[in-house]
Amino acid sequence: MRQKIKPGVAILILASLAAVIWVFFNFQKDNRLAAEYIEEKYGMEVEIISETQPNFVDGHSYEMAFKEQEDLVFTVTEHEENYATIYRDDYKPLHTAYEAQQKAESLMPQFEELGFTAPPEGALIEQVVKNTVTDEAVRWLGLGTENSFETVELAEIETLTKLLELVREQNINVHIINVSNNQKGKGVAMDLREMDEVQSIEEVAAYINVSILSELGPAGERMQAKWQESAIQSETERFRFYDE
Repeated sequence: MRQKIKPGVAILILASLAAVIWVFFNFQKDNRLAAEYIEEKYGMEVEIISETQPNFVDGHSYEMAFKEQEDLVFTVTEHEENYATIYRDDYKPLHTAYEAQQKAESLMPQFEELGFTAPPEGALIEQVVKNTVTDEAVRWLGLGTENSFETVELAEIETLTKLLELVREQNINVHIINVSNNQKGKGVAMDLREMDEVQSIEEVAAYINVSILSELGPAGERMQAKWQESAIQSETERFRFYDE
């Protein structure tokens, strides 16, 4: 004998179905609005790859890719602020890093001629996006080397200077060049934001050696006088340390 569904249960089932349908169509509406916003902003047709469930902390986010650039996946986050829907995305900094990666890969033969290899870990170009509102990001070029960097010799400084010149000439859009030993992980970092006036081998040597001193912590101050004396003794016409 068929059992009748009680009116209260039927109402509950219908309400649940209505809620599911409402959520589904609102998700579809949100998808369409988010995609339209990105397409209008960048002038390219976009595909939604995945999305997260909305919540009050992280908002509602999507992974998208333009049909013209399917291998470049970026994130769009939807927020409700002051009763308005705000969309923020990280496409611009990711696209900049993508272009830098492409250029760095094309220059690998020239890097290798200077004695550098692909980094032991990670990609040639790494990036941290600091602010998706302003697109502020920090990018660095990572390379490996067999140099130990226990001491920084003239030949190493010359090679680092040539590397710096190559990155500048090819206009690779990075902020830092990070060179590390393939086995020990020890290395040097050249922050291009601090090196506008650094051009010559001597200036690169001064920058590198000051950086090494700054990493010595409390011992750095004790060693600085001794280092300056050694620098004066090691002056040559071609290679000279400068005290900052």
